[in-house]
Amino acid sequence: MKKQFALLTFGLIAPLLPTLTHAAEASTEPSWEASAELGYIQTDGNSDSQTLIVAFDGKTTYSKWEHFITLEALNSSQNDERSAEKYLAGLQSDYNLSDRAYLLSSLNWEKDRFSGYAYQASWVFGGGYKVIKSDTHNLRLELAPGFRVSEPEPGEKQEEEVVRAMEKYSWKISKTSSLDQSLTSEYGDSNTLTRFKIALTSQINGSLSMKLGYGIKHNSDVAPGLEKTDRESSVTLVYKM
Repeated sequence: MKKQFALLTFGLIAPLLPTLTHAAEASTEPSWEASAELGYIQTDGNSDSQTLIVAFDGKTTYSKWEHFITLEALNSSQNDERSAEKYLAGLQSDYNLSDRAYLLSSLNWEKDRFSGYAYQASWVFGGGYKVIKSDTHNLRLELAPGFRVSEPEPGEKQEEEVVRAMEKYSWKISKTSSLDQSLTSEYGDSNTLTRFKIALTSQINGSLSMKLGYGIKHNSDVAPGLEKTDRESSVTLVYKM
């Protein structure tokens, strides 16, 4: 069923591809936005723990193109024993067909030592639509079939077709604060990977802000004895470049 759905989605998107070669691109100067996050928490006493969070987000825009990059790393230990270790990298390119509709290609890789998977990597190609587009509120919806490779156990590789659905919302509450939320699901025959993120960012001064974040990751199929759902709360400083 998922394979048929993926092929159907490709069939709906394929007629739009000729516009990539026939559409006249506006000659605009490229723009670049980037932000770096850093969070560190250390406790001493009855329990010694350290948590380090590092993240980078970048966006460049040129003519009809938008390119995004995301890098994340999280390491946590308690009483000198590693309790969390995660690395994530994501790349996405969007080609705007109109003021609201766009094509997308996205590549994601994650290594989470305590998730039940040695790594999970996926590539999808599909379309998106900017349902709400204003100075205050923005809402995007995306649908993209593709392919995923994962390793539940060392040496055991899973390859499957997937369909990714995503919803992304941002709200500029004021000149100095914003709320960002996203929900993404990758549907596959062996596993469905779902992520939910929400974050409140408040400007401290100039290019420096404080960010409160909460995230949930759920794998529908994991090894016996492991939790299907991981939750993560964070407090980080954000520097906008």
